[in-house]
Amino acid sequence: MNISYSPPMSVLCFVTKTNLKGLGAYVRNVAKELYKVAANTGLEVVGPVYWIYNGVDGHPDTEFTLTIAIPITPPEEPWQAGPFEIKTLPAFHYKAQRLQGSWELLGPTYGSMLEQIQIKGLQPSGINRELYLRMDFQNPDNHITEIQIGLNP
Repeated sequence: MNISYSPPMSVLCFVTKTNLKGLGAYVRNVAKELYKVAANTGLEVVGPVYWIYNGVDGHPDTEFTLTIAIPITPPEEPWQAGPFEIKTLPAFHYKAQRLQGSWELLGPTYGSMLEQIQIKGLQPSGINRELYLRMDFQNPDNHITEIQIGLNP
């Protein structure tokens, strides 16, 4: 099992506390606002939308921190816009798998990945990322999502 590494990166992001049952409130609308703010303030977007889950355990009512982010080239001047902030995500070690299809397949895919991680004796970090490489809300079978399960180095 190959472990991948992502160096630190600057992002424009929205951070909130939620649970799995509450995720629907953030689908589509937060990413649209992030792109709008980036365009209106001249920020250069350099990657896809990330959803970063810190402390999620698979139980629908457990509260965790959700960060929705888009990678950017950091601005030269200090910056602030409403509920959005610019921050640097730390380096990240992870195991990844690409999923093509409906997000209903996310749960089983995570389960399979976590089983592989356990078999290999690796330690999850408690932080997972989903990169939305392609979103097709008219035909969800065309979604392309990269799932990244964080690992302790």
